[in-house]
Amino acid sequence: MIRASLRPSRIPLQESPVRKSMLSWAAGVCGLTLCVVMPVSFAQAPGEGPPSPDTCWKPLHVRSPQALAVSVKAGGHLDVFLRDARNGLVHRVLDAKTGALQPPQSLGGTFGQEPAAVSWPDGRMEVFVRHTNNTLWHRPFEPGSARWLPWKPLGGALTSEPAAVSWGEGRIDVFGRGIENGLWQLTFDEAQGGWGKWQARAGVLTSGPTVSSWGPGRLDVFARGAQGTLWHLPFEAHRGGWQPWEPWGGAPGAPPVAVSPASGRIDLAREQIELLPR
Repeated sequence: MIRASLRPSRIPLQESPVRKSMLSWAAGVCGLTLCVVMPVSFAQAPGEGPPSPDTCWKPLHVRSPQALAVSVKAGGHLDVFLRDARNGLVHRVLDAKTGALQPPQSLGGTFGQEPAAVSWPDGRMEVFVRHTNNTLWHRPFEPGSARWLPWKPLGGALTSEPAAVSWGEGRIDVFGRGIENGLWQLTFDEAQGGWGKWQARAGVLTSGPTVSSWGPGRLDVFARGAQGTLWHLPFEAHRGGWQPWEPWGGAPGAPPVAVSPASGRIDLAREQIELLPR
């Protein structure tokens, strides 16, 4: 049985003439809670008590017009990707145990939406961004040479930011909304020789997708439908692959972020921005 939950943690930030806040969207991943307070990002290491912008929350010191992407590594390290004020991509490494944050590393480019990132146990990472011409671009990190390889195009015609997930080493699945509002998928399978072709999936999306995986052979895609309802599209290898879309209800608004911290479990969280009088 799938158990979905929404566990918000509100982190206020005073910013005249409005106060902006966002619900925590990745609670419980490697014991770290992340929060984006537009346009400043904060991170909280485990065991530091309830959220407080004045005490336990550490600013990432990079302003971003959009939300950040996080790739989780073994050992409590997280690779954080976000856009800077000029829409270039920035990479920072965060130690979830100590809260230590390495200096920012520019990855270049000019992008209009937030990135998606995945990592494998061997240290390889891939970051994906929708280019200004609506194609998908990616930049891999090779652990053997400890360097970022050049940006490369992966084609497609996207109208949303990408969503990416890896269910295990040698496998990456990237999703995005296409020009006719359908769901599209691009898969990297090392055993099959690398990147395949873009594949159309059913559905009419009014938002970009989000995706999670709790293990090999399992994908869970979420997106908003025509009436603003949240819909779920599962891939279950042991049942033959893609299953039908199913409605999950929910109030209209921005799509949630999906995280699978354990087998059989999905956590969903959605951002919220409040405008309050001074």
